[in-house]
Amino acid sequence: MGLNLQRIRRYLGVKQTTLAAELGMSQPEISRLERQKVIDGERLQQISDILGISPEVIITFDVNKTISTINASPAGQNKRVTGKPDLSEKIVELYERLLESEREKGKLMEQHGETYRTKN
Repeated sequence: MGLNLQRIRRYLGVKQTTLAAELGMSQPEISRLERQKVIDGERLQQISDILGISPEVIITFDVNKTISTINASPAGQNKRVTGKPDLSEKIVELYERLLESEREKGKLMEQHGETYRTKN
């Protein structure tokens, strides 16, 4: 069952640290949980709620059926868990930071060029 959880978590793009934080656990505890053959009912329900899937999906994992179920669920449609930014938002943010950095670099080069010209 732990391996099923691991595969589903990875498919959803959820890191162990994110799941651990949501469950009030540590990352090593999640790693151990993913190696277990059985996950207790209460913990399984908590994990299912966080991932936005039913516990049965984790229990009866089948690659093709599970992917279809996840894609049809709210978690699969927006593939987002608390604290995990959308990839397109992250790309835009990084691009904006790159542009700002290039602008600052240009200003510094202009200032340095002015200083160099006045000294010669």
